[in-house]
Amino acid sequence: MVQKDGQEKSHFIRNGIDGLEYVVSPASENDLQKDIVITQRDINNLIDSKAAICGSVAVLMKKVGVTVTDVGNLYLAGAFGNYVDSKSAITLGIFPEFPNAKIVQLGNGSVAGAYLALLSAKKRVEAEEIVETMTYYDLTIDPDFMEEYSAAFCIPGKPEFFSSILM
Repeated sequence: MVQKDGQEKSHFIRNGIDGLEYVVSPASENDLQKDIVITQRDINNLIDSKAAICGSVAVLMKKVGVTVTDVGNLYLAGAFGNYVDSKSAITLGIFPEFPNAKIVQLGNGSVAGAYLALLSAKKRVEAEEIVETMTYYDLTIDPDFMEEYSAAFCIPGKPEFFSSILM
C-alpha cells in the first residue's frame, strides 16, 4: 500500500480511537476474536514509566554516590519484577545496565518479608535494624529527579548507563 507522499504504508498500521495504532494480532488470528493493538497512548505511557523508573534509579545512585559498575545486586520485586525480561528492560532503558550486578527476581517480596517477620524473631529484629538505617528521598520535590527523568526519555537513556548497548 502506498500513501499520497509516495511512502509505503503497512496494513498493520491504522487510525484508531487514540490515533495511530499497530495491529499486533488480528482478530482472525487470536482466541479473543478482537484485534490486539499497540496505540500511540501505549507507547507514550511506556516511555513515561520507563523515564520515571530510570530517572529514579539515577537520582538514588547519585545520592548514594555509586555508579553502575558499583552495583552488585539488582532486586526486582512485585509482578513486574517477577515477569520482566531483564535484558529487554535494560535494552529499553527501564533501568540502567549494571555490568557487575546479579539480577534477582523476587516476586512478591513484601509478602515474603511479612511472613519472615511474623514467623522469626531473628528476622523481625533484622527488619527493624534495616528500618533504622534506611533513608527516604521524596523524588516529587527533588530537583535532580526532573533532570534525570527528562534525560531518560530517549531509548535506552544516558550513555553512561548503557555502555554495551550504545557501543
